[in-house]
Amino acid sequence: MTEVTLGWQPNTITIHLLRCAVLVTETFLKPSIPSSMVSFVGYNLIRNDRLHKGRGGVAIYLRGDFEYSIAAMSNGNVEGSMEYIFLEIRINNSKLLLGVVYRPPRRSFVEFLTEYENILADFVPVYSNILIQGDFNCNLLNDTSESSSFHSLIDTLCLEVLPTGATFHLPSGYSSLLDLSMTSSSNKIKLHGSLSIPGFTNHDLLYVVYDLRCSKSRNLLITYRDYKHLNLEELLRTLSEVNWDVKIYQVQSVNDKVASFCEIISELYDKFVPVKQSRVKRRPAPWLTDELKRKMNARDRAHAQYRRTKSPLDWEKYRKLRNRCTHACRDARRGHIVEYISEGSPDNIWPLLKGMGVGPDQHSSDNSSNSVDLNGLNSHFTTNPAQVNGDVKTRTLQQIQSLPKPDCPSFDFRDVTSSEVSTALSAIKSNATGNDGVCLRFIKLFLSSILPVLTHIYNESLSSHVFPDMWKYSLVTPIPK
Repeated sequence: MTEVTLGWQPNTITIHLLRCAVLVTETFLKPSIPSSMVSFVGYNLIRNDRLHKGRGGVAIYLRGDFEYSIAAMSNGNVEGSMEYIFLEIRINNSKLLLGVVYRPPRRSFVEFLTEYENILADFVPVYSNILIQGDFNCNLLNDTSESSSFHSLIDTLCLEVLPTGATFHLPSGYSSLLDLSMTSSSNKIKLHGSLSIPGFTNHDLLYVVYDLRCSKSRNLLITYRDYKHLNLEELLRTLSEVNWDVKIYQVQSVNDKVASFCEIISELYDKFVPVKQSRVKRRPAPWLTDELKRKMNARDRAHAQYRRTKSPLDWEKYRKLRNRCTHACRDARRGHIVEYISEGSPDNIWPLLKGMGVGPDQHSSDNSSNSVDLNGLNSHFTTNPAQVNGDVKTRTLQQIQSLPKPDCPSFDFRDVTSSEVSTALSAIKSNATGNDGVCLRFIKLFLSSILPVLTHIYNESLSSHVFPDMWKYSLVTPIPK
């Protein structure tokens, strides 16, 4: 929708629309009232009347040139049940699930929550664009068990209620928030709000401008080290030609030894495991088995058959195959995630979730909401906030020195062995890169060849009481919470 203009006269409301739909609750329509009496020129009326006693019913006026299908509709014969219509609308190669919902005030709230969850649980995994409006008869302005349960359900379904303030007003001055607009993609909401029309209804009219333009997905450009084409034999041969006597053993300073060692390893890293870039067109789907692919092909063939014939039988065949395929894909995806999480470690779980699009997009260029002064953040955690009084410091040191010394052997460093160095490095499970950009995965490929060199450097550091300057640096990544 891109424009909504309202005007009214006694017992009449005129709505000027441009590319939009009108969702109505409590239509009071019965089968005896033909649609021609309540139609809009240029719009299709999809109605779901209440067939038993009482005034209810829901309807959607949809622009006539929109392609749509009914995704779900309540049974109008069931007294006291939730009333709804959900449409799948196809515009510009995009799909929108558009729904209108009415919860009768006498409907058990617990039963309503269960029914609402069961309906949307099938839609949320399938549709990336969901927009629902309706009268839920649950005042979200009050902090009650009902409103809390409803908020919890909405969060569980990954939906968001668009804020409007009170939407129902009584002449006595009492106001409440009963009429809601909710969506799965708040970033596509360009405009929303409510309009009061006193004299026509106590309910405000809700409006939403939803951008359904089909945006071309960007291929993700990733940077990686190419281990696939690593020539390990050539790497080991090159490493054996390094003159370690000149480069390491004959160097006097520990800092110079470490600098020379890191330079050699970095050159080998860049030569044998070069940095490359690749465009990822789609995220991996390890749960997508050959059986699921066959079901998807059968679904697509049935859809093509229906488009050729427009036969109701072909439509019903396609609809059944589509629903089976949707449920099978969802169950396979869930099963893969559950199995991986139950058997894997936290270190493996997060890469899985990020690969499936769960969590923040680390490659996004829009970091304005998380922008911080990095220098200020660093100073906050590295600056000592309190200055210790000199006299207090002196007295404390004197008191510590006056304490009786325990009768125990003194501690002295000893030289480490190559076996101890190998065991310590092999125990490290992280492949995170340090300040030199080299990860442990690369080092382990030829660890046995450089063990004498590393052992020499460690022992020189211990004997000279010098911790190498290059090893004092760490990469700190602030993560917004």
